[in-house]
Amino acid sequence: MDAEKVMELWPSWWKGYYRLARVYIFQEEWSEAEKTLDTAVFLNSESKLIRDELSYVRYKASLISDNFVTDPFPESTEMVKKELCKVYDLSEEELKDPEKLAQSLPEIFVNFIKGHQFQHGIYVPEDSKKAVEFYKNSANLGNAEAMFEIGKLYLEGKGLKHDFDEAIKWFLQAANSPTTQNIDGIPDAQHILGVLYFHGIGVNKNYRKAAEWYKKAVQNGSEESANNLGDLYLQGLGGEQSYMKALCYFKFGAENGSTGAMINLANCYFMAEGTESNEITQEYFDEGQLFDI
Repeated sequence: MDAEKVMELWPSWWKGYYRLARVYIFQEEWSEAEKTLDTAVFLNSESKLIRDELSYVRYKASLISDNFVTDPFPESTEMVKKELCKVYDLSEEELKDPEKLAQSLPEIFVNFIKGHQFQHGIYVPEDSKKAVEFYKNSANLGNAEAMFEIGKLYLEGKGLKHDFDEAIKWFLQAANSPTTQNIDGIPDAQHILGVLYFHGIGVNKNYRKAAEWYKKAVQNGSEESANNLGDLYLQGLGGEQSYMKALCYFKFGAENGSTGAMINLANCYFMAEGTESNEITQEYFDEGQLFDI
């Protein structure tokens, strides 16, 4: 008996909707899968199985949206290797040799680098579980960036099973870390928590909480959070609708390198949304062209 027939005979039985959603997932029809799982959750809100499946579907759908959770174009192994050498002032020989690496840097950074090496297969076999072990060693010494990387591995499910609860636990730990020593990883975690609340991945969808996390990330310099926060103000999601605030956040994001913010800022100027006069003028049109890409 197929899933649709089961739903017809027992319309209040959550398993029928869950099984149909599994078909949509196999076909990568994320929108239909989400709608069907929403119904299953409504019929059985206590089921972690359904909630995790719904989070997975929303995560996959976010990867093809304008507001993606993680970078759809991750860095190559070679790029990661060069970045590690640049950030930590290492030669490739020092990065390759564990003894030389240990002599070059404090333990907190050695463990973090080893986490990257196992995550990306740099001079060692790729192994996400070992990457998590080394990231945890670094995180236990207070490295928020390591906490963020652990959260990403659990979220993405690369070499590990998707575990949204575990991902959020580590993102929260990173996001709430003190900024007195090193800010790296903190705005990234705050931003991704905003995106998770926006999509309802691992948490209930909540635009207000998304805005709260975006604001924290913007205070720590996140240009992508500024763009996303501007979009919330533009649409009036999670709070008041304010074209003026939207424009201000788009401008912050654009001036700090966010491509999405540049496009949104240009559109605001072209439509005179959030500007002082709210009337389309040549001045606003010219200003918009500066950011139009």
